[in-house]
Amino acid sequence: MLLVPRVRSAGCGRNRRWRALALAGCLFAVGRALSAKPAPPPTGAPRGAAPPAATPAPRTLALAESVQVALQHSRAIQIAEERLQRARAQVEEAKAPNRVQASLNANATRIDKVSTFFVPLPDGTAQEISLGELYSRNLQMSITKPIDISGALRATRNIAELGADSARLDADRTRDQTVLDVKNAYYGVLRAQAALGVAQATVASLAEHLRQVRLFFEQGVVAQFDVLRAEAQVANAQQGEIAARNGVALAKAALNNAMGIDVTTPLEVRAAEKVEIIHPAYRESVTTAYEQRPEVLQAAVTTELARRGVKLAHSSSLPTLGLGFNATHALDPAGLAPRKTQWSASAVVSYPLLDGGLARSRTRQAEADVDTARVAEEQTREGVALEVQQAILSLGEAAERMDAAEKNVAQAAEALRLAKLRYREGLSTALDVTDAQAVLTQAESNSVNARYDYLLGRARYERATGQGQ
Repeated sequence: MLLVPRVRSAGCGRNRRWRALALAGCLFAVGRALSAKPAPPPTGAPRGAAPPAATPAPRTLALAESVQVALQHSRAIQIAEERLQRARAQVEEAKAPNRVQASLNANATRIDKVSTFFVPLPDGTAQEISLGELYSRNLQMSITKPIDISGALRATRNIAELGADSARLDADRTRDQTVLDVKNAYYGVLRAQAALGVAQATVASLAEHLRQVRLFFEQGVVAQFDVLRAEAQVANAQQGEIAARNGVALAKAALNNAMGIDVTTPLEVRAAEKVEIIHPAYRESVTTAYEQRPEVLQAAVTTELARRGVKLAHSSSLPTLGLGFNATHALDPAGLAPRKTQWSASAVVSYPLLDGGLARSRTRQAEADVDTARVAEEQTREGVALEVQQAILSLGEAAERMDAAEKNVAQAAEALRLAKLRYREGLSTALDVTDAQAVLTQAESNSVNARYDYLLGRARYERATGQGQ
C-alpha cells in the first residue's frame, strides 16, 4: 500500500502535484511487477521420476520391404507352413508299413503249481518228473516284412506324397494372396496420402480466394454475402482435409495389419514411381496362369490323388503276403527236453474270398471321386481364366482413365488460374472461382483414383497369372 504524504501548508496546486507524483510511482511499481520474467522451471527432473517415453521414429518402407515383412510375420503363412510339415510327416507315416518291423518282448511268469508225473524204475521205485518250473522268464523277438504284392502300400504312400504336394501348393497360394493383400494395403496408403494432398491444396486455394474476397469487401467492391460464402467453402474444405488425414491413419493401420505387425506401428511409405503401362495379351496370360497358379496345380494334384484312391480301393480285393521271423530265449528252461533258444520263420498269404461287396463299393466311391475332381479342376481353370480376363480389362480401363485424368487436371488448373485472374480484374464473380476450384478438385481426385486403380489392377493381374511374388 502506497502512503501519500499529507502537506499541511501547501495549496491546492501543490496537493495536485503530490498526488500526481504518488500515482506515477504506483504505476511504475505495477509496470515493473508485470514486466518481471517468471522464474525458469527447474531443469532437473525429480528424483525417481521416469523419463518421458520417446516416440519411435516412423519406419519408411518400400513396397518390396513391406512384402518381405508380411512374408515373415503373416499368421496365415505360418498356419500353411505348419500344415505342410504335417503333410510331410504323413508321408513318412505312410512309408513305415512297407519297412521291416521288429519288436522285442520280455515276460516273467509264476504258476500256481507245477505239474508232475512218476516214471517207474527197474528197481521197483518211481521217479517224479516235473513238467515245468514254478517261475519262468522268456525273451522273444519278432521280425515282420510285408510284401506289397497288391500295391496297397504303394498306393497309400503315393496318396500321402500327393497330399504333401497339395499342402505345398496351398502354402504357395497363401503367400500369393498375402502379397496381394499387402500391395492393396500399400497402394491404399499412397492413395490416401494423395487424397490428403488434394484436400490440403483445395484448402490453401480457397483460403487464398477468401483473402481476395475480404480485400474486395474492405474496398467496397463485393457484398458481405461473398465473404460469408467463401468462409463457408473454406470450412467445408477443412472438413474434407480432416477426413482425408484420418483416412491416411486408417490406411496405415490396414497396412500394418496386412504385414502382421502391431497396427499402431508408425511408418511411412515411399511414393510409387512413374507408372509403366502394360498391355498383356489374353492367350499368353491364361497359358502362364495355367502353368503357375497354385490353385490350378493343386486341382490337378487333387485329380491324381483321386485316381490313386481307385487303386487303393481295388487293392483291398487282392491277396497279401507277409514274411515273419520269431525267436524265443528261455532263461528258465523246463520240461522233458528243455531248450533255451527256439526260432521259427513263416510266410503268410491272405486272400479275401468273400467280403460282402466291400471292395467293389469302395472302388465305385473312388471312381466317383475322380469324376468330381475332374469337374472341380475344370471349374478352377475356368475361374482362373475369368480372373485373368477381368484383370486385363480393368488394366485397360484404368490406363485410359489415367490418361484422360491427367489432361483434365491440366485443363482444370488452367481454368482456375484464369478464373482467379478474371476475378481480381473484376471480370467475373466469386462463384466462377469456386466452380473452377470444385472442377479442379474433382479432376485431381479422379487422377489419384485412376493412378492407384491401375496399380491395384496390375497387382491383381500378377496374382491372376501366378506372378505375384
